[in-house]
Amino acid sequence: MGFTGFHRAGCCCGAPAACPCTGDDWTDLYDNTTQECNGLKRAYKISGYSDGALTACEDCDAATSPNAWDGTFPIWSVECFWRLGDEVTPAGKKINGKELYEVGIYLDSGQWNLAVICLEVGPSYYIPHVIWEGVKATGATPVGTYTRSGGCDETETLAVIEG
Repeated sequence: MGFTGFHRAGCCCGAPAACPCTGDDWTDLYDNTTQECNGLKRAYKISGYSDGALTACEDCDAATSPNAWDGTFPIWSVECFWRLGDEVTPAGKKINGKELYEVGIYLDSGQWNLAVICLEVGPSYYIPHVIWEGVKATGATPVGTYTRSGGCDETETLAVIEG
């Protein structure tokens, strides 16, 4: 998958699967005017997640945030994308004692992608480290089982449920 943050190779609504919620319907979902759009929800989360369920990468910075991430992926501002944190505003949460940088679920080229990323910061550099990334090749929503494709945590699968 090759994450550098969440710079996607193609449109989030690429073939063969397409985002079932677009345009004004997506705007209504994002603006909290509606709680659902063609089966998509405002948030998703990792089933049964608690801090420490994923092992953060050794090289990631120690947490400065007092609040642990709860496994939730909130809606983001583009279609079929749920995200916390970005290149400008880190997540502001900790994961297993390390600073969480970014988490996201998105649809790209017909499959759902999930990633959890922490960050190593030096005097003149920053290096994102993938804690866990995986894919789910079926379904019209992010709900389901994702199979690991990389990251420092070796958990084989993660189940995502409505959040």
